[in-house]
Amino acid sequence: MNKKLIALAIATAFAAPVAMADSGNVKISGQIHLSFDSIDGAVGGSANNQRLSNVSSNASQVTFSGDEDMGSGMKAIWQVQTFSTLGGTGNTDPVNADGFGNGRSFLGLTGGLGTVLLGKYETPMFQQGRKVDLFVNMIGDSRNLTNPGSSSGVYSPTTAAWDMRTSNSAVYITPVMNGVQATAHYATNTQTNLSVAGTNTSANTVTATSIADVAVTYENGPVFAGLSYERHAVAGSTLTEAPSAWRLVGGYNFGGFKVVGLYQNTKDNNATSGSLKTAAGTSDDDRNVW
Repeated sequence: MNKKLIALAIATAFAAPVAMADSGNVKISGQIHLSFDSIDGAVGGSANNQRLSNVSSNASQVTFSGDEDMGSGMKAIWQVQTFSTLGGTGNTDPVNADGFGNGRSFLGLTGGLGTVLLGKYETPMFQQGRKVDLFVNMIGDSRNLTNPGSSSGVYSPTTAAWDMRTSNSAVYITPVMNGVQATAHYATNTQTNLSVAGTNTSANTVTATSIADVAVTYENGPVFAGLSYERHAVAGSTLTEAPSAWRLVGGYNFGGFKVVGLYQNTKDNNATSGSLKTAAGTSDDDRNVW
C-alpha cells in the first residue's frame, strides 16, 4: 500500500505542473505524422532505378508556447518547437540541429503596431509557399522543386537553398490592414566556415553570410495572393551577383475545393568551380518553377 501511495504522489507531482501550465498562458501542441513511402525508379548509388520503401516522420514535433500581458495592448510572446525523427525514420535538420528547440523557436513582442520576433524562424518566402502547397510535409511536397539547393535547407556556397528556417532571425510582421499584411525578415550568421572567392568566413563575424527577404500577402475570404523576394549576401567577397529569388503565389477556395498556383524565379543557384558567380558570363544556374 505504501509503495502505491508513493507512486501516486510522484505521478501527481509531475502531472500537476503540466495541467496548471496548460490551463494558464502556456500551451502544449504538436503532431506525430508518419507515412509509409514507396518510390519507384529511385536514384542514388546502387539503388538506381529500383523501388525503395521508407517509414518517414513528416515534421513530427511538439511545441511549447505562451504569452504575457505587458499592458498598453502589448504582449510578450514565446515559442519553443522541437522536431523528432522518431528513431531517425524521416526528415531531419542536420546543420542547425539544436536538439531541443530545433524548430520555430522565438521570443517577441506583439501589439497594435505589429509583431517583432527574435530567434529561429521561417522566411516569408517559405511561409507563402506553405499556403499553396497541397502536400505539405509529404512525399509530394512542392519544396522538392522550389528548393534546388542543399538537402538540409541551409545555404552553402555551391548549393543556394530556399524555403529555409533560419537561426539568428529578426522578423517584423505588420498588422493586417484590409486583408494586406507585410513581413520583413533578416538572418545573420546563417552558415559557418563558409569559403567564397578565397575568403574564409566564420559565424559571429561581419563576413558571415546573411539573408534578407520581404513579403506582402493579401487574404480576404476565399482569395489569397502573395509576392515575396529574398536575397543571400556574402560580405567581404568579390560577388557581382548574389543568389536571389522571387515568388508569386495565389489561391481560391470555393466550397470543398481549392485551386492554387505558384511561380518562382531564382538567380545564381549554383556557379561553376564550386564558387558563386564572381564575373559576368559565369554559369549561374538560374531557374524558373511553376
